[in-house]
Formats: sequence, structure tokens, C-alpha cells
Amino acid sequence: MIALWFAVGKPAKRKDDGDFSNGTVYILNIDINAFNADIQSIDPLLVDATTIFRSTVVSRRISSQDGLFTVHKLGVTGEMISLEKTPTFGKKITKVVIPHTMFPDFRKQLDVLGVNCSTTFPDIDGLCRHLQWRYAYYKDEIPQK
Repeated sequence: MIALWFAVGKPAKRKDDGDFSNGTVYILNIDINAFNADIQSIDPLLVDATTIFRSTVVSRRISSQDGLFTVHKLGVTGEMISLEKTPTFGKKITKVVIPHTMFPDFRKQLDVLGVNCSTTFPDIDGLCRHLQWRYAYYKDEIPQK
């Protein structure tokens, strides 16, 4: 739900062609064995395979967002190899597109479930953004006359 919030939490941006961008969420279906528990010994520049881990350094934001991190294997020319191009994770990714017209409804539903700016960003900035959203309209939420 946190990833969904990041996809729909603000009004959709207008593209160069005048239409609005849709939201996208990628779902990675993995089991507990895909996590690397020994992150202290990982040298991110020398990994031989892409690794997923949960940070031991936990800020309030990372904790509230239930953040995970990846360290990516580099290709022969030094470029990062994305998850969808790795044999371990490539076939375990599902892409979900959220139409921009659904953003306001998703925001309201996520808020009912307790996912909003104040819970995703548990600081004064997040609280202020949540109050601004709650007591005013985003552009995509203004009732049509």
C-alpha cells in the first residue's frame, strides 16, 4: 500500500503531449530466502548478484514505509543491471498501471486504510501535507460543476 501511495499520492503530472501520466507500481513476489541477512559484509561495488536487504539503519521514514533496499550487480561496462533483467528476480516482477483518473479515489481509500502523508512521512512535514490535502482539494479532486 505504501508503493501505491507513492504512485497516487499527488495529482498526475501532465506529459509533453498534454495528456496525464498514469501511476505505476511494481510488485516483486519473493520469499524470505531472497533476502541477504549478512548486509554488514556486502561491498556494493563487488556484489556478484543483485541482493535485497532490509537496512539496519532505521529512520522514522524508512520504518514507517517498511523500506527495502537493493544492491545491484554491475554489468561489464559498469552499468547497473535492473531487477527485471536479473535471472533471480526478472520473472517475479508484476507491473500494475493505475489510470490517472483513479488517483483521487485511491488516495481517499488509502487514507481510510491509514496510508497517507502523515503515516508515510511521520514528521511535521508529513502532518502538514496531510492536513493540507484533507482540508483543501488537489487539482484533480476539485468537483466539476
